[in-house]
Amino acid sequence: SPSATMAAYPVAEGATATYGAFYPGGGGMQLGIQLLGVVSIAAWTMLTTGFLFGILKAMKKLRVPAEKEFVGMDAVSHGGYAYHLERTGADVVGEGLLRR
Repeated sequence: SPSATMAAYPVAEGATATYGAFYPGGGGMQLGIQLLGVVSIAAWTMLTTGFLFGILKAMKKLRVPAEKEFVGMDAVSHGGYAYHLERTGADVVGEGLLRR
């Protein structure tokens, strides 16, 4: 008699349902193939991202000037602060640049 899984998910005629980690006779073949796919996609993503960020780094597009970074990009780019925290020992002048 067919199991509940086989009744819910019928197999195409001529195909067998013995592949997979949790089916008898599969030997984990399907799980291994899926893990290979996951590892392949992760490797592709890391290589592509590394290549693109390498280009951006070579073009010096990844960093902002130190004084703008110190003040904060919210103040420099948007004219305000993301968090209303007490600022001590610094005056923000002009376009958000810091002068001590």
